[in-house]
Amino acid sequence: MSVDPTSSPQPGAHFHLQYEPLELIGAGGFGFVLKVARRADGTQFAVKLILKSRMARGGLIRSKWEAAPGLEQWSDGTLVVPLEAYIMRKATHESVVGFVDLFADVHYFYLVMEHHGASWRKPDAHPQAVRLPPTPPLTPPTPSFPLHPDTLARPGYRRSPSLQSLGFTTISNPPSPVSTPMFRRSSSSDLFECIEAHNSFSETIARGLFKQVVNVVCDLRLRGICHRDIKDENLVVDANGIVKLIDFGSAILFDPSLPLPLFDRFAGTTNAAPAEVLNCQPFQLFPAEIWSLGVLLSILLTGSAPFPTREAAKRGQRVSTRGRLSPAVEDLLNACFLVDPKERITLEEIQEHPWMSPKI
Repeated sequence: MSVDPTSSPQPGAHFHLQYEPLELIGAGGFGFVLKVARRADGTQFAVKLILKSRMARGGLIRSKWEAAPGLEQWSDGTLVVPLEAYIMRKATHESVVGFVDLFADVHYFYLVMEHHGASWRKPDAHPQAVRLPPTPPLTPPTPSFPLHPDTLARPGYRRSPSLQSLGFTTISNPPSPVSTPMFRRSSSSDLFECIEAHNSFSETIARGLFKQVVNVVCDLRLRGICHRDIKDENLVVDANGIVKLIDFGSAILFDPSLPLPLFDRFAGTTNAAPAEVLNCQPFQLFPAEIWSLGVLLSILLTGSAPFPTREAAKRGQRVSTRGRLSPAVEDLLNACFLVDPKERITLEEIQEHPWMSPKI
């Protein structure tokens, strides 16, 4: 390899030359997300700082990518980049936050992306330290690690090499602890906070929001991408009701011309997990995605989760909304929550469902 990440002059130096950090948007096990301004013109973006020490082995890919500060280059010209960044750049779509730039240093990948959405929660008045959860164990090597340039991730692919063989010596032995910066937490623009601000939505408004999500999930599938973590917190929305999908950290690539295999590791949120996952059964990607879409639709319409308990979700027994919702949307929800994934409604059938395009 021709680039040594430990040779970076200062952590984040190249990033800070171009962007000014403004506010904290959120933090998680991966690192944290900031609102930033581009120094050249003041345009605001979001940047996800991904801690290399917390990346799972399947989270990296070698790809043909223009050279950028801190990214490791192999002799064949490919660079090692986060799979999330690779997928975001591949997933160009009006309902996906746009990829802008990528940097790296000894500690972080800096994934710069479009900042979208209205402020649904007031920002905190005082700065606070970024508090990261305890370091999770690294995911063991999986057969789906896409080692070869632009290789599709799929079960059955050969096991990954060690991270050291990819040049990430800092993953297992960070040179020094990462300091926790102080930032004022920004206002939130995600759909979760939007729902909190409105309690719930009419069927007309919910339909407009939901159709955008269904359409982008369908379009991504045609490109061989499955998000795998559809939920209100992974959608941002502006005052005009324009929704965009964020956080492709759990997304996976597949060959849309081949039959999809069964999976045994669920990457999404437990509250949106389908019955087959909760029952510890192998599952297919898109029937599981459709269940998650049903959970999202239910929350849009009622402001609360559709299942009172895990056991109820295993049986597909949602909280009764009879009399509160129209028969058409009740039918759609029931179809999303069929326990047998083979009987569950498909994405195309959701798009064509009468509730999605009511007759005036």
